[in-house]
Amino acid sequence: MTRLITTIIQQGVDACRNLDVEARDKDFTLLAKGKLCDVLPRLRRVDRLTFVVPGEARFTINTENDSNVQSVASQALEHLRAIARRRGIREAEAGDFGNVGVEASAIANPKTQTTQGRSWTARLFSGNPLLNEDLQWKDFEDEFSNGWAKLDRSSDFRIVQLLEPQTPGLNVVIPPDTPVDLEIRRLDAVNVGIVGDHNEARDPGVADVRKTTAGPARHVLTVHLLEPGAEQILSLRSEGYYELIAASARNISDERLAKLLDENYGAALVYCYARMRATHAHDLRKLLSTPCPFSVRTDICLLRGELNARKGYHKLAVADFNNALLGGMPCATVGLNILIDRIAFYTNSANSAKGGKKDSLASAIQDLREKRPLILRLRRFAHYCDMSQPIVQYSGCHPALPDDRRVREF
Repeated sequence: MTRLITTIIQQGVDACRNLDVEARDKDFTLLAKGKLCDVLPRLRRVDRLTFVVPGEARFTINTENDSNVQSVASQALEHLRAIARRRGIREAEAGDFGNVGVEASAIANPKTQTTQGRSWTARLFSGNPLLNEDLQWKDFEDEFSNGWAKLDRSSDFRIVQLLEPQTPGLNVVIPPDTPVDLEIRRLDAVNVGIVGDHNEARDPGVADVRKTTAGPARHVLTVHLLEPGAEQILSLRSEGYYELIAASARNISDERLAKLLDENYGAALVYCYARMRATHAHDLRKLLSTPCPFSVRTDICLLRGELNARKGYHKLAVADFNNALLGGMPCATVGLNILIDRIAFYTNSANSAKGGKKDSLASAIQDLREKRPLILRLRRFAHYCDMSQPIVQYSGCHPALPDDRRVREF
């Protein structure tokens, strides 16, 4: 599974310079394909580079207009090393990172239909993909009218999947008890190439002559939470205005937040995560510690755990992160990061304390360490998750199989 990756890692940065890449702008429009050493120098602006290791891996780097081939190749090498660590070169770890117990034969072969120039299949799934539950699903494409659909708060189907021919599936986790509008947008990809040899000398005052050809299109799913303040925060998060997020949530009272937890759980989570960036984030601890029907949900548990960890209540924090892990997949990418980082922090602490005096905190950490297979699965989901998006979305032709396998392989 990782033989080619291992070879590339052994050869180092020079091998990464010759990896196949897809260059895209911030809207995921395809600009060019080819070897990294050929593509990067000839493009003026590249926001994302997707590296392809045939048959083994596909990962994306946000280049932030870094046009230095050596620098980007070094980043790619670090990503490959991370992939090798996560999948596990050793036999035991490779088993942990298998297809989480779901047989390919159990996955329905999607049949796409083309309507109004579109060719995709939309499905709704219920269940928890992280815990490897038997996921129930139904087709959802017919529900979209002019690219829009509604999902009411009482629906048990909280994972939306888009499948297109020749592309990986896109799975989006929708917060429970949340009314949402779903918008499917079609992005037309464009291949842009510079005419002529990019190494030849040119008059600096003469612009490059570019050739543009239409390429394959793809569809993206946008989730609207029907709460203006929460929508504004999601927009700020997507556009990278992190310094404005905390200020946007400052004016919402605890009373309003408690009411939102019951009426629009997803919007309430957006406000809670935004408040975590503020200096008065500790005010949330009392609200999130109040027993309620949502107390055991993943995002609430990990938010409460993070606040307890910041205050030094580590026994409570470990218990919260244990519960969050058992609760399944977080809805927010920032929550996914928090959960993975804090679990790593506490399990590493357990390693250093191994053989020491046993107390209640050590026992709680040991309980966390014993969930290693679940932790590995969580990391696998994170590896294929688009962390630039505020709501968790990841690739995979089945929601319980987060990977880059393509539809045509089934």
